Amino acid sequence: PDGQFAVSVGGKGDPTLRVWDLANGTQVRVIGGGGVEEGGELAAVAVSPDGRIAVVASSDRTLMAWNLHSGEALHKLVGHTDPIHGVAITPDSRFALSASGERVYSEDNSIRVWDLVTGACVDRLLGHGHQVSAVAVVPGSQTALSVSFDETMRIWDLARRRAMAPERHEDDVNALAVTPDGR
Repeated sequence: PDGQFAVSVGGKGDPTLRVWDLANGTQVRVIGGGGVEEGGELAAVAVSPDGRIAVVASSDRTLMAWNLHSGEALHKLVGHTDPIHGVAITPDSRFALSASGERVYSEDNSIRVWDLVTGACVDRLLGHGHQVSAVAVVPGSQTALSVSFDETMRIWDLARRRAMAPERHEDDVNALAVTPDGR
């Protein structure tokens, strides 16, 4: 949260989570194989606003929650049936959101909401017709955003777990970002 550290994840030849000190460019910690199956790779990572937890998505359609200070695996989050394309963590560091799906119709074109205390999937946010390619949480709010290959961006009220009307693009939407102040 203070901008002193960065986290990176590796691919097939290096499925590790690495913590970097930005002041001097040194590696502070290497955290295990990410929980990924042999030959898999890590696809996305998010760090909790309090800087304690990293959630890593892997090509085996699971996520791992890690304690960044101790390197301890907290939870393996299992439930997606399609590739995971993005991860975000709520401002209170309590929940992680994961974006999943395929270009074609799939039962898993969704965002899953994970309780980082228990490791349980507590909800699925449905509404996109194709792969959900990215998810983000607006700082200091109960609002999430998602984009999809169904040519939409959706704004989610996390307190009510429902989407407002989708905003249209003219083609697939691949990525999104939120300003640091949420405005």
